[in-house]
Amino acid sequence: MPIRAKLGKPFGGQAIFGYSWRNKEDVINESEASIRKLICEIFLRTRRKKTTADELNKLGYRTRKGALFSDTTVTRLLRDTTAKGERPTIPKSEKRESVLYLSKKVNGS
Repeated sequence: MPIRAKLGKPFGGQAIFGYSWRNKEDVINESEASIRKLICEIFLRTRRKKTTADELNKLGYRTRKGALFSDTTVTRLLRDTTAKGERPTIPKSEKRESVLYLSKKVNGS
């Protein structure tokens, strides 16, 4: 796991579909969250990732960059644990210890 994730910090780049970065935290993006919920509903009904992607595309939904949904995108979104609230976080009391340990390790102490 990257050091920034261990410290509970964002590792840069875009937030996962359904979330946005605000004040260095990921918050739910309501417009994308409804699409993400729809992905789960369609998949539970069809049990097929490709069919789920095809139905989303037929309904006119697109990814954040305007591309068509693919079975790979659907797979990634279904497997992502962020939507279930499982995020790699460390309590603040442990963050300081982690920073000290990591800085000692990097500096060779």
